[in-house]
This record gives sequence, C-alpha cells and structure tokens, in this order.
Amino acid sequence: MRDARRRRGDDGAGKRLGLLGLGHIGSNVARIGQAFGMEVMAWSQNLTADKAAAAGVKLASSKDELLESSDFVSIHVVLSDRTRGLIGARELGLMRPSAYLINTSRAPIVDREALIEALRSGKIAGAGLDVFEQEPLPVDDPLRTMPNVLATPHIGYVTEATYRAYFRGIVEAIDAYLKGSPINVIGYEGNVITLDMFSRCLELGAYAAVVGGAIMRPKEITFRIVQASAR
Repeated sequence: MRDARRRRGDDGAGKRLGLLGLGHIGSNVARIGQAFGMEVMAWSQNLTADKAAAAGVKLASSKDELLESSDFVSIHVVLSDRTRGLIGARELGLMRPSAYLINTSRAPIVDREALIEALRSGKIAGAGLDVFEQEPLPVDDPLRTMPNVLATPHIGYVTEATYRAYFRGIVEAIDAYLKGSPINVIGYEGNVITLDMFSRCLELGAYAAVVGGAIMRPKEITFRIVQASAR
C-alpha cells in the first residue's frame, strides 16, 4: 500500500500547462492540454500576443513567470545558440516543488547536471524525458533509475506517417538540389552553406537511402560548395 501511494499520478484538469515554444508542435500540445481541461500558458523569445491568442493560450510576460506559475512545463523550442542551456539551475529553482518538466525537444536545452540535482533534492516533482545528450542513455546513467523520471528512448516521433514524410522530403530536397533549385533551405547565409549543416544533410540523405532500400555510393555523387563573390 505504501508503494502504491507513492506511485499516484496527478490530474491535468484545472492545472496550468506552461509551453516553452508555441510553434507547430507546441500549438498541438496546447490543444491536447486544453482538451484535458488545462489552462495553457506559453512563452518564447519571439512569441507575440496575437499568435498566443490565435492558439487560445495565455502569453506569459516572461520565461520566469511561466516557470513560477506552471504545474507542468513542456519544452517545444528548437536547439540553437539562444536556447542552449535555456533551463538551468536558476530556472529549475523557480519551478514549484510539485511541478514537472517535460523535454521532448533537444537535451542541451536543459542543463543536465542542474536537472539531476533538482530531481534528487526535490526542487521539482519529476521529469518526463525523451531526449538525452548521449543516446542510447548509458546503462549507469542516474536518469535511468531515478524514481521521479519517466524516460523514453527518443521515440516520440517514431510513427509510420512521420517516417514517410521524412523520407519523401529528403528525396524531394536531393532531387531539387541536383536540378539546381534547392528547396527548404535552412542554415543558409548568402550562398554559403556551413560545413556543419552540409554534413547533417549528407547524414540524413544516406540514412534515407539505407532505410528506403536504395543503394548509394558516395563516390558516385559529387557536391560543389560555391562561395558567392562579394558584391
């Protein structure tokens, strides 16, 4: 009986769901929270009052307000220089002792050591994690055995429809590039593609080829990165 009481869950109805990020995924999570009777608040560095109102959520005046007043905090921002370490020891200290942190975005957005300390000390009630700085998570990692952590192995996106969309998009992007008309260009400054972005594109393309059953031999493909002359 003692163990059963310790494993009691928490109701969502009437609680506040705080969203860090209100993009495509964040907006869908907002609707799910609302369906369960939750009050939804959102904040991000670029979020406007109009966009928050369109999603039917309250715009937090600051990140601190969202953290201090939410029962559940869910992260839905992309990893960038601005968001790396967005949640650290100070931010975790602002959360309620009864609050939960959910990260299905990217691990480096949350300071790992600060999170472990907050979970061990009871500064927050628990965490739901689908992303980690090292994947698979090492066998001896403390996050594997902490009683107030629900961890999944980065599978939040693993569905048939998502995979089909990924591979279709990759093939279309490669085809458009080879035809000289790139589409969905990101990380692009002028006419210079950063080496990091280029290598990531190669990895995705190779992965799609393997999973899709195609045969790709790197030596048969030639890429040219041309830097535009100054104007």
